[in-house]
Amino acid sequence: MDNSTFWFGLAIGAIISFVVSIVANIYTPKIRAMIDKRSAIRLNNKKTVELEDYAIAKGIAQGAPVAIQKLQSVRFSSLRMMMYAIGFLILAVFGAVVLYGVSGGIEGAKRIILKSFITFSWISGMAVMYVSLRLSLSALDIVRKADKLDEYEETLRKKWGADAI
Repeated sequence: MDNSTFWFGLAIGAIISFVVSIVANIYTPKIRAMIDKRSAIRLNNKKTVELEDYAIAKGIAQGAPVAIQKLQSVRFSSLRMMMYAIGFLILAVFGAVVLYGVSGGIEGAKRIILKSFITFSWISGMAVMYVSLRLSLSALDIVRKADKLDEYEETLRKKWGADAI
């Protein structure tokens, strides 16, 4: 038997036993109670966020200045983050131009640092762009909810009960 086959089999066995031990621990009463408690907390947080969205949507529908200001704040934050994302992506392109335009003169550690800078800029730009799009979509969602407030109220009453609103 080959030495690498032995270690490969050992690694597969360790992974399988790790997964089996996790599954076995999930069914212990203490772990199950912890998971149920966490699920209740998540559901409560989801309800709180949805009721906050409802309050903003209702305020927008009624023309409340505070609600409109909150919506504008989210929109401006989204726009600002998109500008940051574009800046990070421009830095990544600039780094790539420097790296591949002057590739003969950059060697060793400087090249690794420049590649790391490009990677960091690209990943940061994409992450910030994702967050910006999420903010933008949440603002659009609130506007849609304000537009169809009666339907949204009915949905909330069905989902969380008649006394939730």
